[in-house]
Amino acid sequence: AYLRNGDLSHAKNSFEIAVQENSSNEEAILGKARVCIRNGQYDEAFSLYDYFLKYFGAVSPYSADVKSAYLQQLYHAGLESYRAGNFSRSIDFMSRFVQKFGGSKYSENALYWIGESFFSLKQFDRAGAYFDKVLSNDFYHKDEDARIKKGYTYFMSKRFDLAAKEFQTYLKDYPRGKYAY
Repeated sequence: AYLRNGDLSHAKNSFEIAVQENSSNEEAILGKARVCIRNGQYDEAFSLYDYFLKYFGAVSPYSADVKSAYLQQLYHAGLESYRAGNFSRSIDFMSRFVQKFGGSKYSENALYWIGESFFSLKQFDRAGAYFDKVLSNDFYHKDEDARIKKGYTYFMSKRFDLAAKEFQTYLKDYPRGKYAY
C-alpha cells in the first residue's frame, strides 16, 4: 500500500522488515527493488534482481517478469546516466547490461553507448574498440552510427589517415546515410 501511494520511505522499511523476517519472501525482495528503482538507487535494485534470479530464478513464477524489468531498467539507467553526463556510471550500467543480456536486441545499443561514453571521456582508443564491437556483432541497427563515430575517434586522436579511410568506408556503405551530407 505504501508503494502504491508513493510513500517510498515507508514502503522500503516495510519490505526490509519483511525480508528480515523471511529471506525467501520473493514479493518483499522485488518490492524493495521497485522502491530502489523509483528512488534512483539502481545499484541496490540491480543487486536485488541478481540475488532474486540467482536463488529463485529457476523456480519462481516471477522470473520472466523480473528478467524483462531488469533488462529495461538496466538499459534505461545506463542511457539516463549518459544523458546526465555521468559517463563512467553509464559505462558501468551498459557493461553490466552486455554481461547479463548480451544476446538481446538492445545489446548492440549498449555497446554503442559504452563507445559514446568513452568518446565523451576522450578515451578515443577505448571508444573505437567498442564501436568495432558494434560493427562486428550479429545486429545491424547501430552500425551506421558506429561507423561514423569510429571515424571521429581517429580524427580526435589525430590519426587523420585512418579517419579519412573510415569516412570513405562510411560513404561507400551508406551513400545516402544520415551523415553523408
